[in-house]
Amino acid sequence: MAPAAIIVLVVVISGVALVLDKLWLDAADVELQTATESAALASGGELVTDDLLKPEFDQSEILQRARQKGKAIASVNKLAGRPVEIDDSEDGDIRFGKIVVQGDTGREVFVETSRRPTSVVVRTEHSRSRNNPVALFFQGLTGQPAGDVTALAEASIDNRIVGLQPLDSVPVPALPLAILKSCQDDRRLDTWDAAIVNRQGADRFRYHEDTGKITSGADGLPEITLRSAGRDEDVNKSNMFLFAAKHTATHNDIIRHIRSGWTEKDLPNGIDGLRLDRGHDDYVTLNGVGGSLSNELADLIGQCRIVFLYDEFQQREHSREGTVRCIRAVAGRILNVRLHRNEACEIVFQPGVLTTLTALLAAETVVAGSWDRLANPYIYKLRLTY
Repeated sequence: MAPAAIIVLVVVISGVALVLDKLWLDAADVELQTATESAALASGGELVTDDLLKPEFDQSEILQRARQKGKAIASVNKLAGRPVEIDDSEDGDIRFGKIVVQGDTGREVFVETSRRPTSVVVRTEHSRSRNNPVALFFQGLTGQPAGDVTALAEASIDNRIVGLQPLDSVPVPALPLAILKSCQDDRRLDTWDAAIVNRQGADRFRYHEDTGKITSGADGLPEITLRSAGRDEDVNKSNMFLFAAKHTATHNDIIRHIRSGWTEKDLPNGIDGLRLDRGHDDYVTLNGVGGSLSNELADLIGQCRIVFLYDEFQQREHSREGTVRCIRAVAGRILNVRLHRNEACEIVFQPGVLTTLTALLAAETVVAGSWDRLANPYIYKLRLTY
């Protein structure tokens, strides 16, 4: 082959090599960005914990768990066939803070802080300076043995909730369970405000988030004992009711709601969901919580679900059923279920904190008034914000 032809061939091959290496690095960029976003969401999810409901908790421990979770999730992802690496030290690749609005520009910026952070920024880097670059295929032809790739992602939690909105494949994780919010009789301690808000409830059980197990012993979170009326008992003395989200709901529908939550077909407003910022919703109550329904609730022990607080029950004439006026959504988990011989059902319930994609944020719709008034200490939404 003539020298000129050889030179042309080498130039062509080198050009192809450069293109292929560029495509390889582009693919690595996509992989790293995906891994970084996954790590940010994992770390952000660890910021939402039941500890937030306690008067005192160790913030540094929460942040450490969040760093460890972000690193673990990142390593599950692959970059050019290798685990993605993250420095999870305090001054490493995972930083915590809050998104604030600059007064002069109106622009949202991330401000780093370890005091009740609501956002996490994760930066990943595979580079020659870190001794973990992406190896290239044609280093002999291009003179570049490896390439550098970096990625950045930000995830935030937000509890300024205006509603609950089912998604195509994600039901609202709610139980059709209403709990008495308050009572004019100050001696009555079986209300949410008395037992949970004012912390007058017993603290006899401990839920272990790492194992999902429930053991005896205090954990800093008070419980409320819920009781439905049994046969021949005054239903007005109950402090909980199961209810139907729609008047047309059947017994099997209620069981499905208990097991998996509400889809858009289960709610009166369908795809528009429930708006929690527009007053109250009235629901028809069921005749007790006995039999199969109490068994279904017992199967949920340990699961954190959304429930509702009511301030008024209107009993139907000559009936044990009626309507409850639900005025707020909260969250928590069933710790114990006991069915008495007279079919009165007794439930030990503990408040909890959860995140759900079905939460509708003030930032995602048009809302009148201050967003901060909508803050819900029990329900958050976790999403990528950068």
